[in-house]
Amino acid sequence: MLSQRRHLIVHQRGIVDRRYLENTNDTQQIGERLLVSPDELLGYIVLVQNSGASLLTALLGSMLGTQ
Repeated sequence: MLSQRRHLIVHQRGIVDRRYLENTNDTQQIGERLLVSPDELLGYIVLVQNSGASLLTALLGSMLGTQ
């Protein structure tokens, strides 16, 4: 969902289109501006933060394992 919403914001200025609705279970209508609740936004921020931390941990682990 995060990827689909990011794509919609970047490429469609946040306006819901057919492709977005086909790729998600969202109930918004074509032509509406994408609605993201504060709780959803916080969840996305935490998800991205955790993903970045995991990537950094894996990178550091692989670098330390090769020395």
